[in-house]
Amino acid sequence: MYKYPLAVLVNNSSNKYNSLSLQKKTLENETNKTELAVKNIHFQGLVENKKAKNYLFQTSKLEKDIQKYEQERKSYLQKAQKLQKNAQALQALIKKLTPKPTEQKHYSYKFPGGQLSWPVKGKIIRQYGVQTHEKYNISTMNNGVDIAVNFGSSVKASADGEVVYADTFSGSGQMIIIDHKNGYHSVYGNNSQLNVSRGAHVKKGQAIAYSGNSSSTGEASVHFELRKNGKPVNPLGYLN
Repeated sequence: MYKYPLAVLVNNSSNKYNSLSLQKKTLENETNKTELAVKNIHFQGLVENKKAKNYLFQTSKLEKDIQKYEQERKSYLQKAQKLQKNAQALQALIKKLTPKPTEQKHYSYKFPGGQLSWPVKGKIIRQYGVQTHEKYNISTMNNGVDIAVNFGSSVKASADGEVVYADTFSGSGQMIIIDHKNGYHSVYGNNSQLNVSRGAHVKKGQAIAYSGNSSSTGEASVHFELRKNGKPVNPLGYLN
């Protein structure tokens, strides 16, 4: 029998051991890489799961915001339609109170002193003309100006004239209309109490009512209009 020298056997064993050791190290490295990859995948899964939950939350919140917006817009639209309906009713009332064209020939279309006095002193919170809500993009026409005042403030006649209307009016609370006998009528709305009645002759600066709350502005204010031959004009061009 052929026998290997001892040195050869030792050398072969050492090479085999080194080879196995290298394979073991390679396998350990691959195992570590695999474990790291699994951990990364698990971590990415947690991240993606968190993202998905956040997306669901944001989507749900957005849907609620949209529903809230639509409800608010619908409510404001109904409010705007009611304002338009009230304005049309007031226009019909003013038309009834306005003399016929044949009776307007003697009108001067001028006020004594040239200007009207303010019915109240305060900040204008709604201007004359078309008002467009920035958020809901809904437009309404304001035929006068709305002036913010403290509740119960004294409301004064802007010029001499005769009271042709003094009663409640839809959307305007207690309302007064004064015929100035010169082609103009002035309107004072959102009052809580009236000091004069229909048929009374009033002087410029006379207290005719006390202010109340407005359904259109949501705060205490006076709605003031000026009508020329029954048609609304911007009162700011006439007030001193």
